[in-house]
Amino acid sequence: MQAICDAVSETVALPGGDTVAYTGVYHAPTGAATNVPICGIEPEGAYADVAAASGEFGRAEFDYGTVTAEQARTLGYLEYTSATAEQLLTGDETVAMRQELPCASEACEDGIHGYMYRFGFATVTGDVVVIAQFDYITTSTSGEREPAYRSQAIEAFTAAMGAVIAQLP
Repeated sequence: MQAICDAVSETVALPGGDTVAYTGVYHAPTGAATNVPICGIEPEGAYADVAAASGEFGRAEFDYGTVTAEQARTLGYLEYTSATAEQLLTGDETVAMRQELPCASEACEDGIHGYMYRFGFATVTGDVVVIAQFDYITTSTSGEREPAYRSQAIEAFTAAMGAVIAQLP
């Protein structure tokens, strides 16, 4: 499970170019229900500092694990293929950053405010279920970045699934 997180963290491209550094963090399953993803990719530093330096950045969360054939059928997730990645998009939303980024609805003195675009995916490949979420955060308040970020999320999910599949026995 750690190897999958490492591979995904090295593979997934998130916005920010050379300005934003990202760190992948593996959280070993504890057996208890938590809101912590098994694998998370986050920008290094406080969100407000990252936004001031770059104007856009992202984060990603992955939950994955093995299931029986019966569990896979019960979940009802589509089987993954790179050609069907867009069909696996379970939801997308655009929200003003109200709590995670200071001054989301109005500009602060330093002008930082913005939107978050969230894209979720769920699939099964063999006996492995993968649930992924990609967040793209921008200081642009126009709300018009959704199509570009949606395409980036699909590309990032496809790359992540390639890394997951490569790590499977």
